[in-house]
Amino acid sequence: MLPITETEPFAPPRETANLLLDIAILQLRCGAHTERVNRNVKRFAHALGYEPELFFSFSGVTLTLQNQQHTITLFRRVETHGIKLSVLVGVSRLSWRALEERLSIDEIREEVYRLKESPAYPFPLIVVLVSLACASLARLFGADALVMVTTAVATMAALVTRQTLQQWGFNIFLVIACSAFTAVAISGLGVHLEIGKSPHLAIATSVLFLVPGAPLINAVIDQINGHILVGVARGIMGTVIAFAIALGMLVALNMQGLGQP
Repeated sequence: MLPITETEPFAPPRETANLLLDIAILQLRCGAHTERVNRNVKRFAHALGYEPELFFSFSGVTLTLQNQQHTITLFRRVETHGIKLSVLVGVSRLSWRALEERLSIDEIREEVYRLKESPAYPFPLIVVLVSLACASLARLFGADALVMVTTAVATMAALVTRQTLQQWGFNIFLVIACSAFTAVAISGLGVHLEIGKSPHLAIATSVLFLVPGAPLINAVIDQINGHILVGVARGIMGTVIAFAIALGMLVALNMQGLGQP
């Protein structure tokens, strides 16, 4: 355990607790595994003169903050779960700076706000790069140029579908199922029209961007580190996402008559 500072804390306990919860929620929203969040929050707390205790669930974080004068407990919900690795790297580096350089709470808050407001990649760029990635995977499985084009087009349509439904506030599992349906519906046309030598490869590879890699990896890491409840919840979420992908594919294949042997 890292030693906490023996000086008077730089900020009132409630202000510090709110900042630490902001940091914890930010990391969970950006795809961090639980132990990483725990370590980083403890560094910030020690730098500000407090000893933290954290309890994690899939939907929120409970923080108890204490020193020789104060004890406070707060809870904060995790509204969304996504992936933004640049934020995770920035928070980890900032936690070490805060501990080693004794940054004030205002300096930490300013840096956290900068990380929180850092721009994401433009959606058109994401569409192009993810489509190229799926087309490249099709190539690795033996697809020719025409099948690669079919894969890219199907992936683009699925990405636009996912983005649109998310903006409209649909349930995440319904969004995944509809995105998989869109990808397979378009790539399945390549099978009917006999586009390329192995058009069925487009069906398999155009949905790979939907595979829940991060939740499943984090589920294993959480289990290893003893965060059983969060690990099980993440594993279940990854499984349900995989089921939603399969459901969307099944509906599209059956509608096109491709689901029968």
